Amino acid sequence: MDLDDFGSSFSILVNFKKLPINKIKDDTFTQDIFSENDLKDQAIIKSIASLVKELTIEVVFVGVETLEQSSYFLKNNFY
Repeated sequence: MDLDDFGSSFSILVNFKKLPINKIKDDTFTQDIFSENDLKDQAIIKSIASLVKELTIEVVFVGVETLEQSSYFLKNNFY
C-alpha cells in the first residue's frame, strides 16, 4: 500500500502502525526546500527520511525539479 500526499493533514503518523504501508510520496516540503524556511523544510525531510528508513518504507519525494534540489537529495542519500 502506498501513502500519497504524506505531508497533508490526513496522513498522520498513526497510519504507520495501522496500515500496511510500504511506500510514501510527498511533495509538501520539496518545493520550498531552498526558500526562506529552508532549514525547517530540510529538517522535516531528514526526519521523514530517517523515520521511513527505520520502518523499511520507501519514500518518494515528488517535485524535485532543479539541479540544486536533486543534488541535495542525492547528497543526503534520499534516493
